[in-house]
Amino acid sequence: GAAIDAGAGADLASVASARAFAGALRAAGVDSVDALVFASGVVSAPLSAGRTVEGYDLNVGVNAVGPLALALGALDLVRAARGRVVLVGSTAALDVPPSTAFLDDLAYNTSRPHAPRAAYAESKALGVLLVDELARREEELGTGVTANVIHPGPAATLAVRYELPARYEQRLGMSEEQLAQQARRLGLRTADEAAAGPEWLAASAEAAGATGEFFVDAGVPLPAEYA
Repeated sequence: GAAIDAGAGADLASVASARAFAGALRAAGVDSVDALVFASGVVSAPLSAGRTVEGYDLNVGVNAVGPLALALGALDLVRAARGRVVLVGSTAALDVPPSTAFLDDLAYNTSRPHAPRAAYAESKALGVLLVDELARREEELGTGVTANVIHPGPAATLAVRYELPARYEQRLGMSEEQLAQQARRLGLRTADEAAAGPEWLAASAEAAGATGEFFVDAGVPLPAEYA
């Protein structure tokens, strides 16, 4: 279809920006959305990297709260297409103990210690919880909207900014071919290979009926014993 100018896009570190982007889509003439795919995020950001506009830990805000705000803001557009909501998640969510205690302090404003990797895992666990609830509600309402999470697999991307800053700086100056070579050497996926799973979930006929699922790869749901 034709390109649509919806402004500068959404800053997922701001709930207001996420909601405004949904409004910008309508203002640009968009009346339905086939799929919302949330693929941007941060990995293991320390508190020194800042917080979201609303004061959340950056991992939690960008990886879970911001996407939910945009999904809810544009939900009428997704419903109009009986479309799909796809959140790129991580099996790091499985590292979080089976408790929702972390939900009491998503901003890390208490004496709870902040460990960047643990905060990242919590953000991914929160994303799963939010998508599960969205899927449940939409199914109950009979809107035809599906919502799922998928793990893209380890990939040679810029997501290592906080965990491996030297590698991040190196990759900034690499071509796509150099990144592909590094991915093969390290046993990682390229960005395009990592995108194949989310693309399958967003557009394939095979995934059309799936909702409330956590996929660890295209067509591969999380084993029941880990769910």
